[in-house]
Amino acid sequence: MLYIEAENLSKKFLRRFVFKNFNYQFTQGNAYAVTGSNGSGKSTLLQILCGYMMPSQGKTVFRHNDMVVDEEQHFSFCSMASPFMELIEEYTVAEHIVFHSKLKPMLIKDTEEIVTTFQLENEMHKPIKYLSSGNKQRVKLALAFCTDSAVLMVDEPTQNLDQRGVDLYLGAIEKFAKDRLVIVSSNDAREYGFCKEVIRIDEYK
Repeated sequence: MLYIEAENLSKKFLRRFVFKNFNYQFTQGNAYAVTGSNGSGKSTLLQILCGYMMPSQGKTVFRHNDMVVDEEQHFSFCSMASPFMELIEEYTVAEHIVFHSKLKPMLIKDTEEIVTTFQLENEMHKPIKYLSSGNKQRVKLALAFCTDSAVLMVDEPTQNLDQRGVDLYLGAIEKFAKDRLVIVSSNDAREYGFCKEVIRIDEYK
């Protein structure tokens, strides 16, 4: 069992606090939504929680089986799909999946199965740079959902997706999110309707 404890987290850019004194405990097996106005810090909070960004104040504590996890190992418990994350444009979809699987263990070992699950069969051997924005988003979701991680974070998960892609995302939640700690950053109720707890980051100013 994994817990993430946010203790007095604050983030400041230049002289302005985006959010301040955020305290919360996230528990594996539950799903959480982070909502808020544009620029309120939704994406920033996710990046801090998984260790991609340092807070201006406070700290994030991971507890795994009642043992505190070293901060340098936080990333190993997390997978994320977010607009700020870049794909390697020169790699094909298949090559990118294989490369990713060398960095983190995967729930699905077979590359073709991952491609089929996320309906990318026709794009499998195309370089990422030739993909549409919607199919690039599918690749990001495939990598995040299929990583064998206790924590799954998705930031604006249906950005650039058509209705078929939205349905694919919701199906992936049902298939891959069970028993994980899921955090969704979004203002679209379709993306986080399954979440039991909703955090309004605007309240932390």
